[in-house]
Amino acid sequence: MGMTASGNYFVMTFSSTHHAMKAERILAKAEVPVTVIPVPRFITADCGIALRFEAALRESIEAKLAEEGVQFKGIYDEAEAKR
Repeated sequence: MGMTASGNYFVMTFSSTHHAMKAERILAKAEVPVTVIPVPRFITADCGIALRFEAALRESIEAKLAEEGVQFKGIYDEAEAKR
């Protein structure tokens, strides 16, 4: 999945709520703007939380989480879901 135009958003999912909250804390401390949201239905019908962020931040978010040893399950382009 490639980068998309500015203004689009990605949704990052995790294998557990614990991992999602840890990622949110790390990113908040690094002053990276993310929003905690329920996992959208276009990804899965399961319950859970995800992080939503601007597409332009994808690389820096992936790098920061890798640096901190936090694994994520997937990254989804919101624009793809709305087509």
